[in-house]
Amino acid sequence: YRLFVNELLKDERFDLEDREKIKKNLQHFEERRAYSFHIAKVLADFSQNLGLSGSFGRQVDFHEAGLLSIFEDEDFGRPENIESILHGFEALEKNFFDFFRKINQETKVFIGEENPIKDFKECTLIVSIYESLEEKGLIGILGPKRMNYLRNISLIKETKNLLENARE
Repeated sequence: YRLFVNELLKDERFDLEDREKIKKNLQHFEERRAYSFHIAKVLADFSQNLGLSGSFGRQVDFHEAGLLSIFEDEDFGRPENIESILHGFEALEKNFFDFFRKINQETKVFIGEENPIKDFKECTLIVSIYESLEEKGLIGILGPKRMNYLRNISLIKETKNLLENARE
């Protein structure tokens, strides 16, 4: 997987056929208190995996969406994996600032044992930092190692681009 993903990350041309739908979904939702959750939901809906979104300010606003998707994958949805993923979310929420500091603005793909969150060792985590005029945050997709990497990397990059340019 790593060689394949490294080639995908080198390609700066990402074209996502759902670009306009994603843009419409993100623009449609303006209420700041629930915006981070909505970003996670958009990522979950379009990836069919778990969507993650967190923003920083005086406090952390971290959300995940799409938990039901892990039950639908026969490998990913095994009870021991679900328990591990839930522990991983708990660790991520507690150590969000530390995790955030380890990620730069490039899109990163952590496969299996590479994951900085040990409880996600059976998963792939795709994350990126975005910075707009109003906030700085993290977006991500968590899914099985056998995911649609091209689509999900493109989804993260496009969402990041839309978030950074939405209010300029």
